[in-house]
Amino acid sequence: MEQFYHGSIHPSICLVKEEMTAADRKAFEDLQKSVDQLTKDKEGLEQPLKDLEGKQKMVVPAWTESSVAAAVNVGLFDALDGGSSDFYRFVTLLKRKGVI
Repeated sequence: MEQFYHGSIHPSICLVKEEMTAADRKAFEDLQKSVDQLTKDKEGLEQPLKDLEGKQKMVVPAWTESSVAAAVNVGLFDALDGGSSDFYRFVTLLKRKGVI
């Protein structure tokens, strides 16, 4: 069987259609299973990722409103929203310790 190659296509890529061997078919099925599992894994990570993203840029939580207001009053920052949960915890600690 003659093999045809075109331009910059790698010589190991054959452009002649051949039937899959049993080994090729097994490898292809294994690859399909891997892709299916990766797709399921990706879907399982979407909600936790959204949850994490939501904690990185959030509206001022009610439990820290007075601390944020105190920080704004002393000029530490001017935006009320958009901080992370860690940021709001830190601002709350600053107020509790009397820094702001």
